[in-house]
Amino acid sequence: SQIGLEFHKNANRVIRVLDMSGRVQFQMQSKEQMLRIPVTSLMTGNYVVHITDADGATETKRFVK
Repeated sequence: SQIGLEFHKNANRVIRVLDMSGRVQFQMQSKEQMLRIPVTSLMTGNYVVHITDADGATETKRFVK
């Protein structure tokens, strides 16, 4: 399985998937406007996607696997 992310513009950003304890389970850098993040290897539970762009702005999304 995967989760999809779509952004308004192409820009450098760091994407991290964290478990509810704050441990990083997945991390990547991308400039793409559309991304697919693999979540197959994650255990069932709640997660947070933390996105930081090149300007330091952050966005957080939650999902359940």
